[in-house]
Amino acid sequence: MSAIAKALTAGNGLDHFIQRDGQVFAGTHLLIDIWEASGIDDIEHVRRTLVDAAAAAGATLLNIDLHYFTENAGVSGVAVLAESHISIHTWPEIGYASLDVFTCGHSTPRDAVSVLECAFAVGTVTVSEFRRGVLPSKPGEPPKPPHAADDRDDLNLDITGTQHDGQAMPREVELNGGPEGQGTWYRRVED
Repeated sequence: MSAIAKALTAGNGLDHFIQRDGQVFAGTHLLIDIWEASGIDDIEHVRRTLVDAAAAAGATLLNIDLHYFTENAGVSGVAVLAESHISIHTWPEIGYASLDVFTCGHSTPRDAVSVLECAFAVGTVTVSEFRRGVLPSKPGEPPKPPHAADDRDDLNLDITGTQHDGQAMPREVELNGGPEGQGTWYRRVED
């Protein structure tokens, strides 16, 4: 019997797994692109933002390792979390940054997105959300690949009125995507 089958039948070893919508999975992985961003060349600002994003997600920060390439150039790095990680790679010369937030357990990685939008004064953000480590529904079935579905239009994420460092969040202008926990959503934000 495989380790997965044993865990499913015994109910052990799944304490950090998420159960939602009839699925059991290891964690939620967000791939985030931000455009028209500012402050992404300031390594200390990036560091503070990663700390705040981890806290907003309800994650436990273990360590941050950032690398600053040259003056007016990008920053790359990772915040290592007990629940997994947040990584960032920036291209300030075009106002773009690529991030990913992966957490397991009861963390809420979506809550990190509004922190990133506010801290970097983002113009446009796209978020692709995947369920990682989706367990088979029955013992003996093979594990499933990361799951994302872009065929639904019912995502409703309301961040209006939240604040970060005393600043009002940008107003939502456009939003589309899949059901919670799946798919890609896009938002153009205005001050």
